[in-house]
Amino acid sequence: MKTIINGGFCQKLFYTLFVLIFSINTANSQAYKVRMAMMGNSITYGAGLAIPATQCYPAQLSQMLAEIYGDTCEIKNYGVSARTMMRSAELPLWNESLFVSALKYVPDICLILLGTNDSKPYRWDAWGDEFRDDYLAMIDTFRFRNPYTKFIVCYPPPIWEGHPYGTTFSDSHNDSILVNCIIPEIDTVAKRTGAILIDFHTPFVDSMNLFPDKLHPDIEGSRIMAEILFDKITKTDLIHQVDAGLAFVSSFEQSIMPVAIGSKVMIKWSTIYADSVFLDGVPVETPGNIEVTAEENMVYTLTAKGSENTSALPLYLKTYVPEKSSLVISPASTDFVNGGPVVLFAAYKDQYGRAMTEKTNSVTWTVIEGEGEFGDQTDTSIVFIPTATGKVVIDAREEEVEGQVTLHVDNMSLTARTMKHSDIKVFPNPVNEMLYFQMENAGIEKIRIRVFNILGEQLLEQDFGHNSMDKSKFELNTSGLNQGVYVYVICFNDKASYGQFVKCMN
Repeated sequence: MKTIINGGFCQKLFYTLFVLIFSINTANSQAYKVRMAMMGNSITYGAGLAIPATQCYPAQLSQMLAEIYGDTCEIKNYGVSARTMMRSAELPLWNESLFVSALKYVPDICLILLGTNDSKPYRWDAWGDEFRDDYLAMIDTFRFRNPYTKFIVCYPPPIWEGHPYGTTFSDSHNDSILVNCIIPEIDTVAKRTGAILIDFHTPFVDSMNLFPDKLHPDIEGSRIMAEILFDKITKTDLIHQVDAGLAFVSSFEQSIMPVAIGSKVMIKWSTIYADSVFLDGVPVETPGNIEVTAEENMVYTLTAKGSENTSALPLYLKTYVPEKSSLVISPASTDFVNGGPVVLFAAYKDQYGRAMTEKTNSVTWTVIEGEGEFGDQTDTSIVFIPTATGKVVIDAREEEVEGQVTLHVDNMSLTARTMKHSDIKVFPNPVNEMLYFQMENAGIEKIRIRVFNILGEQLLEQDFGHNSMDKSKFELNTSGLNQGVYVYVICFNDKASYGQFVKCMN
């Protein structure tokens, strides 16, 4: 097969002049490079090659283009083994993080080589009628991010009988399905979209020796695939057809998806070649982010403005209405290993397994394995005091939701107990800033005060030193807490006490 690389002097002179012209045109475009994304499966990834990163056909194509265009072209390989085009199949490329990365790359040129794994008979029988629509949808998805993207669609290489990727006819890749079903659908895609069509099937029908496992090309087969692409790219002058330096939104997404309505969520973004960026018309930095409160049907728009164009991308915030699904039980600490009391916090989990801020109110606590007893209880928590070593399983239930926690108690000390509420005063409650703790008949050597939110997350901890007086008073600065309800735990000697206080704002 003749290659462009071995062409004559005049041909090389032409491409040298082209590179000079291209470089001049892009001198003011932030060192612009033509971005090419290679979407595919294991053939694109380079499975079976000794060094896939340098021997796969995308890498070899990159080397060939570099000889002509220098460093003005950039190729990224987004091939993932065993993946399909059909979204309903078990392993669609659509679901991969690399697919998302490819969208954020906002390629100028997007090559798609998929269909080999779609050719398994049971897959084609089940979902073959979706192949064309999913192919068109993938092209539309990239065009939504960059309407100027140029596409290359490819016939997959042949599949020979006896390859090791399947034990029966139904789970073996099948060349007859490839030829009679998949390739005609790719023809239709090319006609509808105007994509460049590459035939990787016909040139290899008599070259099984280049496919050691009868499915994946070796380094020589990969080189020929790269040459086929190189010939088409240079003959059609595809690189020169790319508009250099256009600005695009490369990513615009929410940090949690979906997010519960009413909760906080971060939206973040990045752009390519943008001189200025606007979020709903307000100038912002890029990359950037902002925290918002999730609302139903909320839409944000990010606009990237460059010297040559303006590009906008909407973000439709994905939300849900949280519903109580279960209880999550969180121990405040592991101090119970010495027999001391431990505070257990109960919080609702929603249908996505996320903790809810709504307070529990009528929780029933039960020891279903092990030994221990319960102490003081509030709406959101309870004190548990183990009375024997070993495994302890505690169940919490409120109406239709429940949860469990397992504790492992060692080195039991039977002297541990809770302190009577009559021995301690906490004031003022509600509090603005300084919260005071006054204890009667304490005989304190050292005291530790911890503060938790209603989800059991520790927010404050402070130790106080020796005081042998019968009456002791300590103060805790709560100015760093937000408005809300909190649980305090006081630990000293072998005693513990806890309760709730309300933080209000001035």
